[in-house]
Amino acid sequence: MNPRRLRANLLVMKLRHIRVVKWACATLAGHLMILGSMWSIVEFVVLDYPGVRSGTLSAQLALHNATGALALGAVFAMLFWFLLTRPLLRRVQGSKGSGG
Repeated sequence: MNPRRLRANLLVMKLRHIRVVKWACATLAGHLMILGSMWSIVEFVVLDYPGVRSGTLSAQLALHNATGALALGAVFAMLFWFLLTRPLLRRVQGSKGSGG
């Protein structure tokens, strides 16, 4: 493959990642997708580990833990959006609009 073309492809990939990060930081849906998913994965591992360790994890319990982890991830992402991100975004946009 041509090195110039490879560099161009890498640049496009970086720009796509930047767009995804900007979208995730600027919208509630982005928070739910990215932050909620990250929280849910960690929570699922924490909830399932005792059952795996003791050998008593069933498919029903794993499904129950996954559902609970997704719900907690959504709650965490919404709290993060409404209590932290949205006020900070409003403050940043307000400072840009005031000319300072």
